[in-house]
Amino acid sequence: LKLHSFLTSKGYRVFLSSVSLKDKVAEEYEPYIYNALKTAQVMVVYGQKADYINSTWVKNEWSRFALMIKEGKKQPNSLVIVYENFDVNDLPTALKRRQCLDASQKTFYSDLLWHIEKVIELSKEKEKIKIEKIKIQPQSFTPIASVVDKDTIEVKNFRLSNLNEGYAVISSLAL
Repeated sequence: LKLHSFLTSKGYRVFLSSVSLKDKVAEEYEPYIYNALKTAQVMVVYGQKADYINSTWVKNEWSRFALMIKEGKKQPNSLVIVYENFDVNDLPTALKRRQCLDASQKTFYSDLLWHIEKVIELSKEKEKIKIEKIKIQPQSFTPIASVVDKDTIEVKNFRLSNLNEGYAVISSLAL
């Protein structure tokens, strides 16, 4: 609860099952958990024992979030593991490779805030970058535009009749 209070005091919307689901019936938990996982920019997994982090429900949640990262739906470093009172080497292998912060360290809160802010900053930058691809069809000068992933851009040399040789125009839009 201390971590929850700290993050909410900094203006973050925080989902903590014991707080967020306290007025819900157990059978109704899943839609709320799914929505929290889907909308969260950062997931902080906190445990005072490695067994807690590897418990069925908690493992289900961080595994689903890790899958979203793998699918490119979340920022690569958006899953943060916070451990306290145990050796980080007791964590499952899948989590040891993630950002792990020791809650007993003096700089823990500032380190966690820095990490969260960095992930959110990268998310905002990614959202701002939209690329427009313009396709010129033969015998038509009506541009057809579509949004494409920035990693798939190709600039090609082309020649059209009655026009000089040129390059495809690609513009970056900030939303």
